Amino acid sequence: MSRNINFASLMVFVFFLAIAPMTSADTIDQSFFSPCFCFQGLGLVAQTYTAGITGTLSGINLYFSGPCSICGEGGNKPISINTVSGGVPTSTVLGSTVVPVSQGQIIPFSMLITFPTAIPQVAGVQYAIVIDFAAAGGSNVTGVFDNTGYAAGGLFQSFDGGQTWSSNPEFDISFQTNVNPVPEPQVQIDIKPGSDPNSINPSSNGVVPVAILTTGTFDATTVDPLSVQFGPNGATEFHGTGHIQDADGDGDMDLVLHFRTRDTGIQCGDTDASLTGQTLGGEAIAGTDAIRTVGCN
Repeated sequence: MSRNINFASLMVFVFFLAIAPMTSADTIDQSFFSPCFCFQGLGLVAQTYTAGITGTLSGINLYFSGPCSICGEGGNKPISINTVSGGVPTSTVLGSTVVPVSQGQIIPFSMLITFPTAIPQVAGVQYAIVIDFAAAGGSNVTGVFDNTGYAAGGLFQSFDGGQTWSSNPEFDISFQTNVNPVPEPQVQIDIKPGSDPNSINPSSNGVVPVAILTTGTFDATTVDPLSVQFGPNGATEFHGTGHIQDADGDGDMDLVLHFRTRDTGIQCGDTDASLTGQTLGGEAIAGTDAIRTVGCN
């Protein structure tokens, strides 16, 4: 991938479509800007990041530059937001747009690229901004040599249409994500169902069962078990799936999940623990229950 990096003078160009000014309702989630090199895009380029805010992605900002010495052609640039699995971009597109660009002009970093469909974003989940440079000549993105300015992610490139990706951990493009935050619906959870108090030994090698309870206004069986994270470190389900059962004996089916205790990040002195996730329909959820830590001498 090193052949795609060219240190050269930077000129910049303007997007003509799918751009709008930021609105006061938008909240900046991730922001990373430092124009240090000229990146010659060949194929697909994907910048991954971990969302910090749950809500709807209202748009992204990208900083392009061109032309460099052997690139910088204008043309239609497809841009999409894709899912990420295991830290690597996938071919699953959550939303996309096509942006015509013109050679030798400037796009301010403050301009917002929007998408025609609503793209939900869940805090703690990774996403990828994918730019298809193969669609219309070479163009350039500016970036920097590390990702210390934003939540975990990195730069990837694909030469086969996004089926496989190669990573270059030394580089990251300048980008910004803007989100309309939505309150996370609070759900009722029961840590260690049937136990009171909910005693947890942070140094235990065991697992902590947590039930998401069905109530008159919420059906726990609609929760996506793979989306759920528990504790300060965001532990994921130990078995890779959930268990449908009546955890509280009220006749309704609940969702019981198990998390490795040491993965949760629960520490001595903690008095509660929280769970986040989303339903199969993409609705964000959150719940908290009291705990008592033991074995802390």
